[in-house]
This record gives sequence, C-alpha cells and structure tokens, in this order.
Amino acid sequence: MQNCSPEMVHPASFNKQQDPLSNCYSDMKNCHSEAILPYKLFSDVEEIQETVMSDSMKQELALNGQINYQLACAASSTMGSQFNQSMLSTFEKSVMEQAHFNDLKTLEIGLIMKGLNKSQLALNSESNHLERFKLSMGISKASFNAKKFKNQLEDIRCAELLSCSRSVWIVS
Repeated sequence: MQNCSPEMVHPASFNKQQDPLSNCYSDMKNCHSEAILPYKLFSDVEEIQETVMSDSMKQELALNGQINYQLACAASSTMGSQFNQSMLSTFEKSVMEQAHFNDLKTLEIGLIMKGLNKSQLALNSESNHLERFKLSMGISKASFNAKKFKNQLEDIRCAELLSCSRSVWIVS
C-alpha cells in the first residue's frame, strides 16, 4: 500500500499566494506620475501576459498533479467501504470546485488583460494626440518666425527708404 496523505488543498488557499496581477494593478495605479513610453508599456503588457499565463499554467498543473495523486491513493486503498466512498465523493467535489475556481480565475485574468489592453490603447491614442499637437505647434512656430522675418525685412526697407528720402531733402 502506498503512503498517501489525505491532505486536501482548499481552493481559497490559492488566493493567499502572491498574485502577480495585484502587483501589476497597483503599479498601474501609481504610474500616472511617471512618463511611460508606448513601446515600453506594450512590452510590459506582453511580459505580464506571459508571466500570468505561465504562472497560472504551473499552478493548474501542480494542482491537477496533486489531485490525481490523491485520487490514485484513495482508489488504491481499501475499496468498498463507506468511508472510502465518502472520501471519493469529497475528492470529486473538491476537483469540481477547483475546476470551477480555475475557470473563474481564467475569466478574471481575461478581464484584467482586456482592461490592460484598453489602457494601452488609450495611452497610445493620447500619445498620438500629443505628437499631433507638437507638430502643429512646430508648424505654427515656423509660420510665426517667417512672418516675423518678413516684417523685419519690410521695416529695414522702410528705414532705408526714409533715410534715402531725408538725404534727398537735405541735398535739395
């Protein structure tokens, strides 16, 4: 007979683990005082997606392995007793609860990723608006400098004409 421990891992215990998304969310809340370039944000979002997906896959594989091991231990022990049947039904309920928990966690991660993508699109849009504004300001500045130069040339011509007409008056 194998040495199996009947320890159960309750799905709520996974909530107590360090959640990388909560750190990401708190970092996003604190980031509006810093300038973030769109390409840096995009790479950060991709890194977060990869980290979240790999962490959730690792967690799910470890959990499935543990549940399979527990089910195998329960099945190999004395079959047919009332205690064994209740243990199997408890394991089945636990597996179903864990599957439901995993589905909800996947849905939550999907919603968070949608929110991050929307934030990224909003930042990209805002960045594009700022670039357009900078370009229009540059064009306005160039236009202003051209008008200023034209006015300076006219002032110089008027001053030369005035000095020329004074000298004609003095000579005549």
